[in-house]
Amino acid sequence: MNKNDIITLKIEDMGIDGEGIGKIDGMTFFVKDAVIGDEIEARITKLKKNYGYARVEQILKSSEFRTEPKCELHRRCGGCQIQAMDYAKQLEFKENKVKNNLVRLGGFHADFVDSVTEPIVGMENPYRYRNKAQFPIGKDKDGNIIAGFYASRTHSIIPVKDCMLGVAENREILDAILSYMRECHIEPYDEKTGRGLVRHALIRYGFTTKEIMVCLVVNGRKLPAQNVLVEKLQVISGMTSISININQKNTNVILGEQTETIWGQSYITDYIHLRDCMNFERTGKAISYHISPQSFYQVNPEQTEKLYSLALEYAGLTGKESVWDLYCGIGTISLFLAGKAGQGGTGGTSGKAHPSGEKIPVGMGGIACITGTSATSRGHAAASPSRSLPPFRRLSPGGLPLPRHRGLHRHRRVTRHRAVLRREGRRPSRRSHLPVRRRDGFWTGCCPGSIWGTSTPGICCFC
Repeated sequence: MNKNDIITLKIEDMGIDGEGIGKIDGMTFFVKDAVIGDEIEARITKLKKNYGYARVEQILKSSEFRTEPKCELHRRCGGCQIQAMDYAKQLEFKENKVKNNLVRLGGFHADFVDSVTEPIVGMENPYRYRNKAQFPIGKDKDGNIIAGFYASRTHSIIPVKDCMLGVAENREILDAILSYMRECHIEPYDEKTGRGLVRHALIRYGFTTKEIMVCLVVNGRKLPAQNVLVEKLQVISGMTSISININQKNTNVILGEQTETIWGQSYITDYIHLRDCMNFERTGKAISYHISPQSFYQVNPEQTEKLYSLALEYAGLTGKESVWDLYCGIGTISLFLAGKAGQGGTGGTSGKAHPSGEKIPVGMGGIACITGTSATSRGHAAASPSRSLPPFRRLSPGGLPLPRHRGLHRHRRVTRHRAVLRREGRRPSRRSHLPVRRRDGFWTGCCPGSIWGTSTPGICCFC
């Protein structure tokens, strides 16, 4: 077999990224856009010793699980890998993926995983569910200004105004933005030259409140003729916030650090509702959140409500527990559990999750925030700062708190060992990162993959 050869495959399995898997002559091939049960002709695109990659040339016999995708760009766009598969089969694929990871990576026995796993919880309609969309702005080959998504594994923009995963309002908003850019001769950002102004359009939508936020990410300090843009956007039903985000760095990170509101509020409001875990109907209880352009907020509100409601039921809180929500974003989980917990705390890695001054409303319980940039809260949370929370301490493999003197002594030993390695010209491994104690009594560290009591980097000689 050689590259570009045509082979016949029967797809018998799915890879972790949704690619079909078929075998021929002892070789395993990964085929994008193929579905379990398909019989296909495929062209080999890459060959390794025992496996290879191929693309679908012709479907000889369609799988019973194959369905017609609602998006005509699903093969070109990098956003939906298994849209051509029946949704029930998608759920089965995702459930098996989690089970296999628990067995293969977690070391659990397969029979044990099967015995404790409950049925997967899906959606009634797996479309139009995303409350956030980020569209890169650029030009096509003819020089026309376009908005869309990047093609898979590239930075080539595929024009998309109405993604089937996002809300229908996105199309009207993008039409207004592109019309403004054409009328006012505003150039999109060019990654190759670093020139141009508009980089991305970020849109947020509140499914409960119907409020809309639009934020243009710009490669500059100001937006020319911004009143024209405001006039076009403010007439859209539900428009609540229009802002610009300043990002002048040569980076693929979408948002910069500074956001300026040019019309309306600096945030939109939305709710996460508590659901009955028997039938997943809403119970009438909900918590409201103020969401800014830089807030980390779950993008699928329907599944978020089901997930959080199940977590609250499984936790079995009695009102005496302390709940900690690390890497918390805007604190959605901790606030959701606050009504049944004695006290709680949140910890994040960045103040961008909830910028200074942004309100995280609470209707019940007590929450303290220990992130780098504190957020203010309403309700009982604002009235409970006098309740001191114990320092969060690193746990040993057995689940017991690690004695402080052991951690410090080990830290010093590893420090001396790494210094010797450096003198010998050898590069120390980063796997030896250990906690260090700050003056306030908390344990902390500077390793991104570690779990510590606060988000503030500690004093570490390893980095």
